[in-house]
Amino acid sequence: HATAQGPAFYHLSTAEGLSDNSVNDVKRDRNGILWIGTTEGLNSFDGNSITTYYKYDHPKLAGNDILQVICDDENRIWLRTPTNFVTMLDAKRNFHSFPIGDSTDHTFPANYIVTKAKGLVVRKANGHYVYNNATHRFEKWNTPIDSLLPETVRFVEPFDEDKFTVYGNGRLLLIDYATQQKLMEIQLPGILMGAARINNNEILTYSLSGSGFFRIYVKT
Repeated sequence: HATAQGPAFYHLSTAEGLSDNSVNDVKRDRNGILWIGTTEGLNSFDGNSITTYYKYDHPKLAGNDILQVICDDENRIWLRTPTNFVTMLDAKRNFHSFPIGDSTDHTFPANYIVTKAKGLVVRKANGHYVYNNATHRFEKWNTPIDSLLPETVRFVEPFDEDKFTVYGNGRLLLIDYATQQKLMEIQLPGILMGAARINNNEILTYSLSGSGFFRIYVKT
Protein backbone atom coordinates (compact mmCIF):
# COMPACT_ATOMS: atom_id res chain seq x y z
CA HIS A 1 0.00 0.00 0.00
CA ALA A 2 1.10 3.58 -0.61
CA THR A 3 2.73 5.39 2.27
CA ALA A 4 2.66 9.11 2.84
CA GLN A 5 5.88 10.83 1.88
CA GLY A 6 7.26 13.31 4.38
CA PRO A 7 8.47 16.79 3.49
CA ALA A 8 11.94 17.22 2.02
CA PHE A 9 14.34 19.42 3.95
CA TYR A 10 17.36 21.18 2.46
CA HIS A 11 20.24 22.52 4.51
CA LEU A 12 21.73 25.54 2.77
CA SER A 13 25.03 27.00 3.92
CA THR A 14 28.32 28.13 2.45
CA ALA A 15 29.14 24.44 2.01
CA GLU A 16 26.27 24.22 -0.51
CA GLY A 17 27.26 27.48 -2.22
CA LEU A 18 25.46 30.11 -0.12
CA SER A 19 27.35 33.42 -0.14
CA ASP A 20 27.24 33.69 3.66
CA ASN A 21 25.70 31.84 6.60
CA SER A 22 24.33 35.04 8.13
CA VAL A 23 20.87 35.30 6.53
CA ASN A 24 18.80 38.48 6.91
CA ASP A 25 15.71 37.69 4.85
CA VAL A 26 14.18 35.07 2.54
CA LYS A 27 11.34 35.41 0.01
CA ARG A 28 9.88 33.11 -2.66
CA ASP A 29 9.04 34.59 -6.07
CA ARG A 30 6.14 33.70 -8.39
CA ASN A 31 8.28 31.06 -10.11
CA GLY A 32 9.04 29.25 -6.86
CA ILE A 33 12.62 30.53 -6.62
CA LEU A 34 13.91 31.34 -3.16
CA TRP A 35 15.74 34.68 -2.86
CA ILE A 36 18.06 34.76 0.14
CA GLY A 37 19.55 38.00 1.41
CA THR A 38 22.71 37.63 3.48
CA THR A 39 25.25 40.00 4.98
CA GLU A 40 27.61 39.12 2.12
CA GLY A 41 25.55 38.87 -1.04
CA LEU A 42 22.25 37.87 -2.64
CA ASN A 43 21.41 34.26 -3.47
CA SER A 44 18.72 32.43 -5.45
CA PHE A 45 17.84 28.77 -4.94
CA ASP A 46 15.77 26.85 -7.51
CA GLY A 47 15.51 23.66 -5.48
CA ASN A 48 18.68 22.21 -6.96
CA SER A 49 21.44 24.81 -7.01
CA ILE A 50 22.34 28.20 -5.58
CA THR A 51 23.25 31.24 -7.69
CA THR A 52 25.09 34.08 -5.97
CA TYR A 53 25.02 37.78 -6.81
CA TYR A 54 27.61 40.33 -5.66
CA LYS A 55 27.99 44.04 -6.25
CA TYR A 56 31.29 43.66 -8.11
CA ASP A 57 29.54 41.41 -10.65
CA HIS A 58 26.33 43.48 -10.74
CA PRO A 59 27.19 47.19 -10.25
CA LYS A 60 23.49 48.16 -9.93
CA LEU A 61 23.21 46.03 -6.80
CA ALA A 62 23.45 48.77 -4.16
CA GLY A 63 25.45 46.66 -1.72
CA ASN A 64 26.21 43.13 -0.59
CA ASP A 65 24.53 43.44 2.82
CA ILE A 66 20.94 42.53 1.87
CA LEU A 67 18.71 43.57 4.77
CA GLN A 68 15.30 42.93 3.23
CA VAL A 69 13.90 41.07 0.21
CA ILE A 70 10.46 41.83 -1.26
CA CYS A 71 8.63 40.17 -4.18
CA ASP A 72 5.74 42.22 -5.61
CA ASP A 73 2.69 41.27 -7.71
CA GLU A 74 4.69 41.75 -10.93
CA ASN A 75 7.30 39.24 -9.74
CA ARG A 76 9.91 41.94 -9.30
CA ILE A 77 12.44 41.53 -6.50
CA TRP A 78 13.20 44.60 -4.38
CA LEU A 79 16.28 44.70 -2.16
CA ARG A 80 16.99 46.94 0.82
CA THR A 81 20.62 47.58 1.73
CA PRO A 82 22.28 50.06 4.13
CA THR A 83 22.48 52.64 1.31
CA ASN A 84 20.14 55.36 0.02
CA PHE A 85 19.48 53.33 -3.15
CA VAL A 86 16.81 50.73 -3.88
CA THR A 87 17.81 47.73 -6.00
CA MET A 88 15.21 46.02 -8.18
CA LEU A 89 15.42 42.85 -10.27
CA ASP A 90 12.76 42.98 -12.97
CA ALA A 91 10.78 39.92 -14.10
CA LYS A 92 13.63 39.04 -16.50
CA ARG A 93 16.04 39.37 -13.55
CA ASN A 94 17.92 42.40 -14.84
CA PHE A 95 19.26 44.70 -12.09
CA HIS A 96 18.10 48.32 -11.69
CA SER A 97 19.06 50.95 -9.12
CA PHE A 98 16.95 53.88 -7.87
CA PRO A 99 17.94 56.71 -5.51
CA ILE A 100 15.56 57.60 -2.69
CA GLY A 101 15.32 61.33 -2.02
CA ASP A 102 17.44 64.11 -3.48
CA SER A 103 21.23 64.27 -3.73
CA THR A 104 21.53 65.81 -0.25
CA ASP A 105 19.62 62.98 1.44
CA HIS A 106 21.95 60.18 2.48
CA THR A 107 19.70 58.51 5.06
CA PHE A 108 18.96 54.83 4.56
CA PRO A 109 15.49 53.35 3.98
CA ALA A 110 14.11 51.78 7.16
CA ASN A 111 11.36 49.55 5.71
CA TYR A 112 9.92 48.33 2.43
CA ILE A 113 6.24 47.38 2.41
CA VAL A 114 4.05 46.19 -0.46
CA THR A 115 0.51 47.57 -0.47
CA LYS A 116 -2.41 46.97 -2.80
CA ALA A 117 -3.23 50.68 -2.90
CA LYS A 118 0.23 52.15 -3.54
CA GLY A 119 2.44 49.23 -4.60
CA LEU A 120 5.90 49.31 -3.08
CA VAL A 121 6.27 51.90 -0.32
CA VAL A 122 9.69 52.82 1.05
CA ARG A 123 9.81 54.41 4.48
CA LYS A 124 12.68 56.67 5.44
CA ALA A 125 13.19 58.89 8.45
CA ASN A 126 11.87 61.88 6.50
CA GLY A 127 8.75 60.21 5.11
CA HIS A 128 7.38 57.75 2.57
CA TYR A 129 8.29 57.20 -1.08
CA VAL A 130 6.36 55.27 -3.73
CA TYR A 131 7.51 53.82 -7.04
CA ASN A 132 6.00 55.40 -10.17
CA ASN A 133 5.79 52.73 -12.88
CA ALA A 134 5.41 55.38 -15.59
CA THR A 135 8.51 57.44 -14.73
CA HIS A 136 10.50 54.57 -13.15
CA ARG A 137 11.31 56.75 -10.17
CA PHE A 138 10.58 56.86 -6.48
CA GLU A 139 8.56 59.95 -5.58
CA LYS A 140 7.87 61.51 -2.19
CA TRP A 141 4.41 60.63 -0.91
CA ASN A 142 2.96 63.40 1.22
CA THR A 143 0.73 61.40 3.52
CA PRO A 144 -0.75 62.01 6.99
CA ILE A 145 0.72 58.64 7.96
CA ASP A 146 4.03 60.46 8.52
CA SER A 147 2.59 62.25 11.56
CA LEU A 148 0.93 59.10 12.94
CA LEU A 149 4.01 56.91 13.29
CA PRO A 150 6.15 56.73 16.45
CA GLU A 151 9.37 58.75 16.41
CA THR A 152 11.38 55.52 16.50
CA VAL A 153 9.85 52.58 14.62
CA ARG A 154 11.08 49.17 15.76
CA PHE A 155 9.16 47.02 13.29
CA VAL A 156 6.45 47.06 10.62
CA GLU A 157 4.49 43.84 9.99
CA PRO A 158 1.71 43.12 7.44
CA PHE A 159 -1.84 42.62 8.69
CA ASP A 160 -3.56 42.46 5.29
CA GLU A 161 -3.09 43.91 1.79
CA ASP A 162 -3.10 47.53 2.99
CA LYS A 163 -2.97 47.39 6.77
CA PHE A 164 0.25 47.11 8.79
CA THR A 165 1.09 46.89 12.46
CA VAL A 166 3.73 49.43 13.47
CA TYR A 167 5.56 49.42 16.80
CA GLY A 168 7.83 51.96 18.41
CA ASN A 169 8.27 53.99 21.61
CA GLY A 170 6.07 51.51 23.51
CA ARG A 171 3.13 52.02 21.13
CA LEU A 172 1.56 49.43 18.82
CA LEU A 173 -0.47 50.88 15.96
CA LEU A 174 -2.53 49.50 13.10
CA ILE A 175 -2.16 51.74 10.03
CA ASP A 176 -4.31 51.55 6.89
CA TYR A 177 -2.17 52.65 3.93
CA ALA A 178 -5.22 52.79 1.63
CA THR A 179 -7.25 55.23 3.74
CA GLN A 180 -4.11 56.70 5.37
CA GLN A 181 -5.69 56.37 8.80
CA LYS A 182 -4.75 54.97 12.19
CA LEU A 183 -7.18 52.17 13.08
CA MET A 184 -5.75 51.28 16.48
CA GLU A 185 -3.20 52.47 19.01
CA ILE A 186 -2.31 50.72 22.25
CA GLN A 187 0.43 51.22 24.84
CA LEU A 188 2.18 47.97 25.78
CA PRO A 189 4.80 47.23 28.46
CA GLY A 190 8.20 45.78 27.70
CA ILE A 191 9.88 45.78 24.30
CA LEU A 192 7.91 44.05 21.58
CA MET A 193 9.86 41.90 19.13
CA GLY A 194 7.12 41.28 16.59
CA ALA A 195 3.41 41.06 15.79
CA ALA A 196 1.46 38.51 13.79
CA ARG A 197 -2.09 38.48 12.45
CA ILE A 198 -4.23 35.70 13.93
CA ASN A 199 -7.41 36.56 12.01
CA ASN A 200 -9.33 39.63 10.82
CA ASN A 201 -9.86 40.80 14.38
CA GLU A 202 -6.84 39.64 16.39
CA ILE A 203 -3.11 40.28 16.60
CA LEU A 204 -0.56 38.28 18.59
CA THR A 205 2.50 40.17 19.85
CA TYR A 206 5.46 38.94 21.83
CA SER A 207 7.77 40.80 24.18
CA LEU A 208 11.51 40.62 24.88
CA SER A 209 10.89 41.11 28.59
CA GLY A 210 8.93 38.90 30.98
CA SER A 211 5.63 40.32 29.75
CA GLY A 212 5.35 37.41 27.30
CA PHE A 213 2.60 37.31 24.68
CA PHE A 214 -0.32 39.68 24.15
CA ARG A 215 -3.45 38.73 22.23
CA ILE A 216 -5.05 41.94 21.04
CA TYR A 217 -8.58 42.37 19.68
CA VAL A 218 -8.75 44.74 16.71
CA LYS A 219 -11.95 46.39 15.55
CA THR A 220 -11.41 47.32 11.88
